[in-house]
Amino acid sequence: MAKRPDSKMSVIGCGKAGKTLASLFYNRGVFDIDLIVNTTIESGQEAVEFIGAGRAGVDFADVCQSSVIMIGVPDDEIYSCALKLARCGNVKSGAVVFHCSGFHASSVLEPLAKRGCLTASVHPVRSFSDPKAALQNFGKTPCALEGGKEALTFLKRAVSSIGGDIFIIDAEKKPLYHSAAVFLNNYVVALMHASFSLLAKSGLNEEQSKNIAAALAPAAVDNVLKFGAANSLTGPIARGDIETVSKEISALFTQCGEQFSDLYKALGTIALSLAVDSGKLSDSQRAAFTVFGLKELDKSESYY
Repeated sequence: MAKRPDSKMSVIGCGKAGKTLASLFYNRGVFDIDLIVNTTIESGQEAVEFIGAGRAGVDFADVCQSSVIMIGVPDDEIYSCALKLARCGNVKSGAVVFHCSGFHASSVLEPLAKRGCLTASVHPVRSFSDPKAALQNFGKTPCALEGGKEALTFLKRAVSSIGGDIFIIDAEKKPLYHSAAVFLNNYVVALMHASFSLLAKSGLNEEQSKNIAAALAPAAVDNVLKFGAANSLTGPIARGDIETVSKEISALFTQCGEQFSDLYKALGTIALSLAVDSGKLSDSQRAAFTVFGLKELDKSESYY
């Protein structure tokens, strides 16, 4: 991708995701990196060293001189950050400003849009818990883009240049889209933690627990991607083992507390719907499961 003549990018909130993206943009020759603004000079300098370019600073007025600005602050701080930038008074009209939130639409950057900035959102669907690994494996990462037409035209080229697999998301659909991403990433982590807790209570050591997770979790993901969720469901609900489910809910409540038994029932509700969809349960089995608080989900729409 050919750079703009003044294609310097500054970053506000250059954490794990921010420094990964900035490094990709810089090393692929998409943007030069100018100012890195973090909560401290020290963390900004750390980001500069990771990226291999830029300078750490704290003055928003200097950021306003860049033609591209990436905002990587936490979701709840994006609007106040945009407002602070707009109030600097010298932000460039026509500058491309984008944030990296999966939840917020580009409308949260309204103070900058009113100043003539081209606003958008870019959300790479990838875990950045290990920035070095994310940097090496970024190729073909799905990236949700949303925003104004001119900003999107520019950012499509930029994100494609670092290996992003672009798709456009409607602004009003972002909360649902992001919730799905939370389920696939954050809540998978939470579920694994819950499973490890139960395995530890069962008397297994850490290595044994990890071996069980390695045998089950990757296979479950692989099966769903190959065969779909309904065709991949196994276990007591899929088999119609009513007594097993009843006793497991009771054991979880008695030995681990309500949060674990409630989690089992909440996920069991979805599993029950999948089992019904696949035709694995008789009418009597379907009815029996509802006694334990499981119920079929409403199906007003069709899903793959």
